[in-house]
Amino acid sequence: MGFFARHIERVRRAPDDSLLSYVVHSPAGGLEPGELVGLCTLLLFGGHETTTTLLINTLALLLERPDLREWLAAHPEADETAVDEFMRIGGPARVMPRKVRADHERGGQRLRTGETVFLCIAAANHDPAVFERPGEVDLLRDPNPQLGFGWGLHFCLGANLARLEARIALRMLLERFPAMRPAGAIPPIRGGVMGFGRRPVPALLR
Repeated sequence: MGFFARHIERVRRAPDDSLLSYVVHSPAGGLEPGELVGLCTLLLFGGHETTTTLLINTLALLLERPDLREWLAAHPEADETAVDEFMRIGGPARVMPRKVRADHERGGQRLRTGETVFLCIAAANHDPAVFERPGEVDLLRDPNPQLGFGWGLHFCLGANLARLEARIALRMLLERFPAMRPAGAIPPIRGGVMGFGRRPVPALLR
């Protein structure tokens, strides 16, 4: 709250060419202070942190699996399906919390209105009833109904941008640094209930 409040006031006084300045001087700038900070927070975490974590997790996998890295480097036409597969197995979100809207029973459990439930994206993305060989990495998997970007009314507003950013970043990385290799131990998958990121990922690029 304090961080964004300071920067919002700064660009109010002295507009610049930043996204924050554009937001503040657009119709959205008339929001209540708390709402405007909330919008900025959404842009930060939804438009930056999650994509960064996806790229870090993907880099860790490519360093562990040079066979995947070499194959992807030689097949730029697979970038689109590859990003969705990386999202399926290494997306930053593990669960999505939701409120129960109406009393009902699911999986033998009684759910009551207003209770908080956690929908496990990681489990859904490895459901053998939906994905053939869910434990394998298939960079040509198509269709790939992975739920890393959510679904329905709650589908990620920035999904297309995140896919584009990831495709561009990975292709540039593969083309500029074809000899990259681990510079130390790659951290194992760890994280909390909400998500995970494999940090730090030490790599020698040249």
